[in-house]
Amino acid sequence: MIILSENEARAEGQIQKIKESARAIFSHCLWLKVLDRILLSQGGIVKFQIWILVLAFFVSPLAGSTELMVAQGNRYIRDFSEAKKKLHKIFSDHQVTLYCGCKYYGKEVNLNSCQSASPGQNSRFKKLEWEHVVPADKMGEVVKSWSQEDLLCQNRKGRKCAAKASPLFRQMEGDMYNLWPESGGINGARSNKPPVESVSGPVTRFGQCETVVGKHSFAPRKQARGEVARAYLYMHEVYGIPLSKNEISLFQNWHQQDPVDSWECERGRRIQKIQGNPNRLLEASCRGLQL
Repeated sequence: MIILSENEARAEGQIQKIKESARAIFSHCLWLKVLDRILLSQGGIVKFQIWILVLAFFVSPLAGSTELMVAQGNRYIRDFSEAKKKLHKIFSDHQVTLYCGCKYYGKEVNLNSCQSASPGQNSRFKKLEWEHVVPADKMGEVVKSWSQEDLLCQNRKGRKCAAKASPLFRQMEGDMYNLWPESGGINGARSNKPPVESVSGPVTRFGQCETVVGKHSFAPRKQARGEVARAYLYMHEVYGIPLSKNEISLFQNWHQQDPVDSWECERGRRIQKIQGNPNRLLEASCRGLQL
C-alpha cells in the first residue's frame, strides 16, 4: 500500500480536476490516455506540474478565438451527426415522435398512426428528423462565432461557422438530452419558435394533433410539455442558455404538470451511459417517482 504525503495527496486531488477539464476539451484524444499511463509512475507533485503545462500549452491558443466545452455537459458525442446515429439505437424499441406521438419505422413517420395527416403536406412530413427542443439559434446566443465573423470560417458567421469554429457549439448541438424524434414537416414548421402555453392569431395544425404552430411561437401538446420544459431547464443549467424569469416559471410549471414517465427515465439512463454526463433534474425526478 502506497502512503502519500499530505502535499502529494492534495496534488492528486488537483490532478483529478485538471484531468476532468482536459477531457472536457479533448475528450476524443488518444494522447490523454497515453500520457496518463506514462505518468503513473511519477509522484503527485510532478504529475500536477506536468498536467498544468499540458493545459497551458493546448488551451491558450484556443481561448482567444473559440469557446471551450463545459465539463458538466456532453462528454463523448462529438457533434450532431454522431448524436443522430446513437439516437436511432436509443429509440429502437420506442419509435414515437415527441410533438404528435406518431409512430415511425426506421426513417419514415406514419402520420396516420397519430392522425396528423392533412391535405397539402409535402414529403418531408413523412421523413424522420431529430429535433433540437432548444433550437440551434438559441444555443448560438452563447457562441460568438454564431453572431460574429470568425477567421476559421473565412470571416463568416452563423450555424455552419459555429459548428466549425466552436467546440462548445458542437458539444451542445450533439447533446442527446436535447434531441427527440420528430416528423420533418413538423420540425420545419416549428423551426426556432419558442414554446408557449397558447398561440394567438392564425395557427398551423397537423391533422388532429394538439401541437400547433403560430407565426412567432408554438404550443406543444400537453403530453410533450414536460419533455420540452426539462430540455430547456437542462440546457439552461448546464450550458447557460439564457432564459427569462417568465420562461423559467413556465417550464417549471410544465415540469410539474407533465412529470417524467418510465420511458423518459430509461431514455435518460441510456443517454448518460453513452454521452457520459448526468441530467440532474431528470435523475432527481425519476428517483422521486421510483422510475
